[in-house]
Amino acid sequence: MDKVFVWTGGQCVNVNQDKIPDALKRYFKVSADIAPDLFQSTAVSSATCRLLKGNWDGGHDPSGHVFLLTLSVIILILESLELFSLDESYVSPLDKAFSWKEFFLHPLIILGLAITLELTMFLMTIIRYHSFVEQLGGFAFAFLAVWLVNKVTEITQKQLRV
Repeated sequence: MDKVFVWTGGQCVNVNQDKIPDALKRYFKVSADIAPDLFQSTAVSSATCRLLKGNWDGGHDPSGHVFLLTLSVIILILESLELFSLDESYVSPLDKAFSWKEFFLHPLIILGLAITLELTMFLMTIIRYHSFVEQLGGFAFAFLAVWLVNKVTEITQKQLRV
């Protein structure tokens, strides 16, 4: 996500020269428009920027939280679709000889609880972190990742059949 941020005009700013290690000095330039004693760079990661006590400025920062939560919910749902097509002997119906243990160990209940937990985390994330546009960016990247994996898998399977 750092690369998207930099590609859209983001950079690490407000870094004091004395905090920059010698190995990284070639990646920084003087921030003449901000302050002559501060440096800026588009070549360092967000972790390095934080380590140097700098700030990210400008650019579009797609939400990694939304990306990961959306991706995990999609994968969980896609992988569990098989539960709906399995033989009844594997997934016992809920209406047979009801017991709490069987109820909570039923795959569909566990799936529902996992998806509910992830959707709750998703809700907390969209309330607390990033702007709406950044959240949409993370959401779009998650769907793009799933689509890309699906297309690569489809192409690979076609090549293996030939």
